[in-house]
Amino acid sequence: MNTKSAIGFLVVGLMMKELPLLEPGWFPHNGPDGSNAGALWLMCMGLILAAVGAIHLLRHHFVPMIRRVGAYRARSRASRVAWRASRNPISGT
Repeated sequence: MNTKSAIGFLVVGLMMKELPLLEPGWFPHNGPDGSNAGALWLMCMGLILAAVGAIHLLRHHFVPMIRRVGAYRARSRASRVAWRASRNPISGT
């Protein structure tokens, strides 16, 4: 799966999940408890599709970005410590 597909899964999944709430007239309450199987199916499958897209985006884009930011911060802190030590050689001994 690529990034465009993951974004598509996320958007379509959210749309599927919200459709029964936005257009309740399309889903008549014909169940014994006043529910509709089509609405329930759309909500469940929408949640699954959105989760697949979100997990892909998290694993392949957000986690590496957070790692890069953490590594950059560690490098910049180490360079600041080294710079301070070079400016004041007496404190290093």
